[in-house]
Amino acid sequence: MERGLPVLGVEPDARMAEVARRHHVPVEVASFESWEPAGRTYDLVTAGHSWHWVDPAIGLAKAASIVVPGGTVALFWNYHVVEEPRLADFEAVYSAHAPELTVVGRDPTGSQDTDPFEGSADFRSLGNVTYRWPRFLDGDGWTSMLATFSDHARLEEPRLRELQLGLREAIQQAGGQVRSECGTYVWTARRAGKPADR
Repeated sequence: MERGLPVLGVEPDARMAEVARRHHVPVEVASFESWEPAGRTYDLVTAGHSWHWVDPAIGLAKAASIVVPGGTVALFWNYHVVEEPRLADFEAVYSAHAPELTVVGRDPTGSQDTDPFEGSADFRSLGNVTYRWPRFLDGDGWTSMLATFSDHARLEEPRLRELQLGLREAIQQAGGQVRSECGTYVWTARRAGKPADR
């Protein structure tokens, strides 16, 4: 767009699609699996922290059908790491209100991460890279962010609210701000085949 490249979003939630449109991003409302490309192909397909919603039995094959030979698929995820003693405070709140959830703030470095392109005949995996960046949020910002995580969003509303209230109180007692050392990691793969002359 700003660099003169055409961009198209595919988004199953009409409300989120409208947010993208307000930023001048054209969007078609559909799940990736059901979306109809109508013969269109792309040099790059990317998904930011959303590929886990895509049916793995369909997703890569669908991506392969729309990415040109030699084109790229890039899949992004984010994580947030908070330091002790803040993490201990958060763990106590989760233990009281949502012990089945993964505590946002734990460092996932070293935990097993599966290459989403493993076993695909259509793509050659290029591995992954992690980019680190700091983030500062107050209690409202932190707890609002959590509500967008899929496992948190599946909580019943009263339990999510209690979790948010507990975390907000812990943040307030610790000075009113959370410093998070964030990571964005991306898995990339190249579509098999020789790039066509354009």
